[in-house]
Amino acid sequence: MARPNDDYYRACEGAWRCPLDFSITDRAAFWRCRMGWLNRLRVLSLVLWPSWLGRFYLDTSVVCPSGPESVQVDLVVHTTRVSWLGLGVLTSRELIELDPDGRSFVLRGTRTMWPTFWKREPFVGPGVVDESGTRASYDFTWFGTDLKQSTVADGDLVVVTQETEWSHGVQKLVRIRASG
Repeated sequence: MARPNDDYYRACEGAWRCPLDFSITDRAAFWRCRMGWLNRLRVLSLVLWPSWLGRFYLDTSVVCPSGPESVQVDLVVHTTRVSWLGLGVLTSRELIELDPDGRSFVLRGTRTMWPTFWKREPFVGPGVVDESGTRASYDFTWFGTDLKQSTVADGDLVVVTQETEWSHGVQKLVRIRASG
């Protein structure tokens, strides 16, 4: 039986990087949403930070259990790091549980953010991979808002589109290859 969710995460295994692209598209909705003042300041800093002071970068990694290709994956480890000048400002670690139906999955993670790295904020959400094993969509709560995330994987490029009622971002993650 084909397992597109297994194929998708195996194809995405490795390290990825891109400049962070994120904007507030509806200021009124941003100010109305349920979000604490510190998270609001964090979001504003990502949007209003002048690029001449240095870009924010998004680094992610996907790790599947080791073993022969014929062994199906049931649990995937995904990490995310947003950094500025090499300093981490957000980190998250997610465990992605692949459903035996071959398409669905559940993402469970925790994130930490500057300046409160000791405080872990949990998040959880369902997702699905299309039949081709190249596109995935996720739904989870991020900064007190429902986030819809879709991805398209094509070789060494994964395009991630993230939307809330008040924001939009498109991350063009490029696979990091070992030098040499």
